[in-house]
This record gives sequence, C-alpha cells and structure tokens, in this order.
Amino acid sequence: MRVNFEKTTIPCVTAEEVMWHIAHGYVWNIREVSGRYVGVFFATLLCGDGVIIHFLPVAGINIHFSTVLSAFRKAKKLFPIFGSVVFATVPEKKRTLIRLLAAMNFSVTGAAFVRENEGRIILLQYLNTQ
Repeated sequence: MRVNFEKTTIPCVTAEEVMWHIAHGYVWNIREVSGRYVGVFFATLLCGDGVIIHFLPVAGINIHFSTVLSAFRKAKKLFPIFGSVVFATVPEKKRTLIRLLAAMNFSVTGAAFVRENEGRIILLQYLNTQ
C-alpha cells in the first residue's frame, strides 16, 4: 500500500529515541493512503556529511510487506537532502527487511550494537550507484 511521509514534531510513536530526534534530527510520521499511521521514519544527523536512518512501527499493528516497500522507496527520495553518506539500522532478526534493503543498494557493514529488548542491531550503508 502506498504511504505518505509527514514531517512532524508530534510523532505517532513516542519512544525515547524518536523524541530525541525531534530536537536533534529529522522525524516523519508514515501514514498509509488509507489514513492509518504505521510508524515513524527518523534520521540521525552525521555532522553535515549524512545520516543514519531508522524506522519504528506503531505498536501492535501488522504492516504489509508492500507498505514497507513503499515506505523505503519514498524514503530513498529523501536521500539527496541528507548528504552523501546514508546508513540504516535494522534489527538482525529482520532478515526479510535486510534483504529488501540489499536489493535497494544497501550493504551490511559488519558494525553492530545491542539495543535492550531488540537484540543485535546491524548497520547497513547505502551505496549510491550514480
């Protein structure tokens, strides 16, 4: 399903890391064209050189794969405003999402960290082919 990104200061997901990005980064609500909010897309600024992008879903909803694909295609259109370096963080257990990002020119970097309640989070880098 198609989605829209809405730049916001009132996110539909109020996790601590999202609220931090309200003051220090970029935050967009992601809404399906039907009107249902599915999550937030947010970006950590890297000193003007680029960003690390993140996505958090609204708790308790099922998001169809086509919605996820639409959201990442739309997010990719934002990359030029971010700078020349774009990374993404993804829970290691989300193998399908990692494969989707690989198909969209992201590469696993080998860097990772552990987030409480989510396990290992891996870092992927967007390889701009242009």
